[in-house]
Parts: sequence; structure tokens; C-alpha cells
Amino acid sequence: MPKGSAADRTNVERALLQEEFMEASRRKLAADEKVGVAEWVAKLRSWDLFVTLTYDQRRLEYTPSFPSAQRHVVGWLADVQGALGRPVCAVFGLESQKNGWPHAHGLLEVGGLGEGDIARAGRLWFEAWGFNRLEAPRSRGDVAGYCAKYVVKEDRSGLVFFGPLEQLRWALS
Repeated sequence: MPKGSAADRTNVERALLQEEFMEASRRKLAADEKVGVAEWVAKLRSWDLFVTLTYDQRRLEYTPSFPSAQRHVVGWLADVQGALGRPVCAVFGLESQKNGWPHAHGLLEVGGLGEGDIARAGRLWFEAWGFNRLEAPRSRGDVAGYCAKYVVKEDRSGLVFFGPLEQLRWALS
């Protein structure tokens, strides 16, 4: 067949369609895996709080690296555990804001919420680093949805486990 024939164009079109199909399949598998991991994390504990932690950029002279942000989150969790006087269990995902600053989304189990627990935990992050939002989930479905949207990302290197969940880190690597 001469170059540029209809058969050549058909083969090229077929190859492009096949590549598009393969890429769509890879994206679907990644999305399904993310939802599966999110549902798994949602079922691990009786999560008490959705948590979002951000930095007050006016108070810091540098943009924290991801390893620094992970240490800040773990330090805050240890402080929360001390302030509440009971074990804390958590999983957090770190991501970058558009300006490059890290922030964290997570799930926190504190063994049930007592009077003032949310305010105490929030104040600890606020005083050290900046802004936060802590709220109680309404249902396990809410937890799975929050986890799929905010906590579990394709790159799981930003995941932070605290408390009895630390040993699960390897399962998602």
C-alpha cells in the first residue's frame, strides 16, 4: 500500500483509540483503588473528627516542606493526646495548596468527644501553626466520602498515621 493510504490512516486511528482506551482504563483503575482505600480507612476506626490543618503564612518566614509538615502534624497529634489524656488514632493526607504551602486533611479518633475536646485540639494547632477546622462526621458514609476526596491521594507518600495505625503504613506503600 502506498504511504498515507486509507489503510495507514485507519491503523493510526485505531492505535490512537486503543491508547486513549488504555489511558482511560488506567485512570478508572486508579480511581477505583482510591475509593477502595478510602472505604478501607473509613472502616478502620470509629472516627470522631474530620480535620483540616493549614498554616498561617503570616506567622512563618518559610514554606514548610512535606517532611516538616508531617512532623508538625505528628507533634500536634501527640499534643492532642496529652491534652485530652487518652489515646489518639489518626490518618492524615498532606497536599499542597496552589501557592505551594502544605496543608493536611485527616480523620481523628479520640475515644469519643467530651466537653471542650474540639476546642482544645483546635487551639493547639492554632497556637503553634495556624488555622484548622475540626468537625464530627454524621455517618460512616460521610467518612468514606471525606477520605476519598481529601485524605487518600494517588501519591500516598503524604499519608501520616498516628497511634495504633502506624503499623499500617506499609500496607499502602
